[in-house]
Amino acid sequence: MRRAACLLVLSLAQLAVVASAQTTIDGSAAWTVDRNASSSNGQSNTNSSFWQNYALGYASSLWDPRIVKYKTEGLFRTNSLTSAGTGQDVQQGRQGDFGYKLGAALFPASAFPFSVQATRDISGSSGDLGPSNPIRSGMIVPSGAPPVDFESRNKSLTLGWQLGLGDLPRVELGYHQGNSVVNGGSYRTQQDDEDLSAAVFKDTASTRQSFRFQRTSFENQLAQTFIQRLNNLDYDLGVTLTEHTNLTAHGGRRTTFSQSDFESTVVDPATGAYTLPQSQGGARAEYVTGGYSYEPTSRVSLRLNGTFDRQIAQYGSTSARLATMTSHVEVIRGLTVTGSGTTGVRGQMLGNVPVTVSTRSGVAGVAYQTGPRWLNANVGATRGMGSNVTPEGRKGTSESWSRELSLSSTLGWLGLGTGYERVRNRDGILDYGNYDSERLRASAQAQARGASLSTTAEQLRIERGQQLTLAHNVQRTFSGSASFRLWRQSLATATTGGFVNDYANAFGIGRDQTLFWGVGGQTGFRLLRASAWIRSEEVRTARTGYYQQGLSSFARLEYRLRTLNVAAEYRRNFSLLQYAQAFNPDSFRGRQFRLSIIRQFGFRVR
Repeated sequence: MRRAACLLVLSLAQLAVVASAQTTIDGSAAWTVDRNASSSNGQSNTNSSFWQNYALGYASSLWDPRIVKYKTEGLFRTNSLTSAGTGQDVQQGRQGDFGYKLGAALFPASAFPFSVQATRDISGSSGDLGPSNPIRSGMIVPSGAPPVDFESRNKSLTLGWQLGLGDLPRVELGYHQGNSVVNGGSYRTQQDDEDLSAAVFKDTASTRQSFRFQRTSFENQLAQTFIQRLNNLDYDLGVTLTEHTNLTAHGGRRTTFSQSDFESTVVDPATGAYTLPQSQGGARAEYVTGGYSYEPTSRVSLRLNGTFDRQIAQYGSTSARLATMTSHVEVIRGLTVTGSGTTGVRGQMLGNVPVTVSTRSGVAGVAYQTGPRWLNANVGATRGMGSNVTPEGRKGTSESWSRELSLSSTLGWLGLGTGYERVRNRDGILDYGNYDSERLRASAQAQARGASLSTTAEQLRIERGQQLTLAHNVQRTFSGSASFRLWRQSLATATTGGFVNDYANAFGIGRDQTLFWGVGGQTGFRLLRASAWIRSEEVRTARTGYYQQGLSSFARLEYRLRTLNVAAEYRRNFSLLQYAQAFNPDSFRGRQFRLSIIRQFGFRVR
């Protein structure tokens, strides 16, 4: 008995040594001083603030690092604000934040790791000034009302689990939930978001399967409401039957719902053109595809595909049940001949009037690829014809054309590319079966020693529908970037770009555009780092009568010595806003100086 007790004590002591060897304590302390000055529509304002941020973290393991690893972190922040402006008395506000973060990983190095992280923080503000908050800034408090003390509570929970055991399917699960509530006097606002995802994968020597599910929701209740929900279910299957035959299947369902009283802009300079979600309403898409392919040689292939899809939106819907057979033959090196035939049923719903047609069509095409090593050229064209018949006996024809040409070349440090595509389709019965698209693109890249240059430009013209359903869009995008390394730690950069969309549809005509440019640089010498940039942006939207012009600049000088960081920042901004409902534009000029000192620390407990 005594021997067993001694062994137990010795084991616990050894385990404690292992656990303590994995224990670390870290944290940071930061002090920041802000000085700001601004003017808007003849009214000037100055304000200052002093921030104190403290963080302390503790990370360790329970029993053994291979079983449980956890980390806790506490956060504390205080802020005092002072503001004065034209015709205003000096105003003061105070803010105090306290929060914590708890995270743990169970069996982190195993085939079934599980992770959990929870965060929570409470923020209180008092005085004449209401500090910013993820949703506090959207609350509308009448001008001249007595100061209200606000309390903000934010919390989130994130879970993750993976399973990968030998020949069993690989499973991935994830869940996130967030909630923010702000209370102050008779005012209250709330924001909720939730995301649930699941995926199952199974691969063998001859099969590949995946199943994915995602449910996302976001709801913001302020003076106006914004709600967005997304549900997506997807399954994918790939089977290699023999060396020359393959089988594929794909199916899914996607539903969206959005409700917003805010008018959305139509452009995004980072990604170019995109389709906006509806301001209010839901949409649903369901689809199933299956395919069989036979490739006796690398130059001959035969594919049989079946598809079913249905798309339902607020003002219309489309559906299709089609079977397609496609052949691909490389006659000589670089020359390919293709042919396809399609039969099935198409349908549409416009204004509660359904139209269904039985369709048959055939398409033939040819493509040729050639060129030496430094040049690659592709040219291709297709031509198709078909017929549609409604259940009532109404007949119509359909025709399609496409052509494509592309060139690309690489000559040492220089790369060039250009392309042209044109697709047309005409349908005698279905409105949405009529479309015409034309795309022209060009790009150039150059790189030599410490300099690089990249430019792209594209024009896309799209017409779809006819008569009352006709919609016309011409979208133009361009972008360019350059960087120059002046010496070892010095770099200069420049970017420019733009997006222009000319549209005409049943809701009206107009133009939306965004233009931007920016230059910047950074350098370093020993323990000093310096960076600066300036950026300009201009946005116009015709439908809402919105116009925005902005010019901003930034400079930063930073000194780093091990765990000590001292930084000075200067910002300057100018913006001009014009709304259709506003008689005069809203102008703003501002500048800010910020000085921050950050001290970090960390050590291991043994």
